[in-house]
Amino acid sequence: MSGRRGELSALTTMLIEGLASVFLETDSSGDRVRPGAFADSLRRAGSVPMLWRHRPGSLAGVWTSVRETGRGLEVRGLVDGGKPYGRLALKGIGTGVNGLSIGFRPMRWRHRPDGGRDLLEVELVEVSLVENPMAKSARFRVVGAEQKALRPLGRRVWDEGAKRNENQPLLKKLHPHPNPLSLEGEGHSQRRC
Repeated sequence: MSGRRGELSALTTMLIEGLASVFLETDSSGDRVRPGAFADSLRRAGSVPMLWRHRPGSLAGVWTSVRETGRGLEVRGLVDGGKPYGRLALKGIGTGVNGLSIGFRPMRWRHRPDGGRDLLEVELVEVSLVENPMAKSARFRVVGAEQKALRPLGRRVWDEGAKRNENQPLLKKLHPHPNPLSLEGEGHSQRRC
């Protein structure tokens, strides 16, 4: 275990990807995001911040891709060990943190008979790395990493084959946990999911 911690503390960048929101999955607050709910927000948005546990200003890295797919809101980005919250995130990932959570403002929704809401349109504010996401399937996985020891050689350890769930041995050592991958309303209150 001490070898693994040493490897994680030497990381400067970690590439992750996953679903920040899973369409039609009811979260622990009763919300269910409908396909297309992010479309307008993503067209208007510049970059979406990667935060550590929804803390304002706690930038942990950068999302290089945020897009809707048939399954949900797919994100891909770099956790930056050069940032204070990036270092915290890398330590958290080393202990099993693999959840994603969205900060958003609901714009249009429908109430469901079971008391929950179907979110028809949301404004995406941020995507956070968290331990316990409200949507249980909102998870990320490690795709690649760069270590300080490799930097002078100009080499990076990236696993592009991870799209097919083929992690390289180094990545398995760094992150051995597989990731699983009515009434209408309008509002402007921000909530986290």
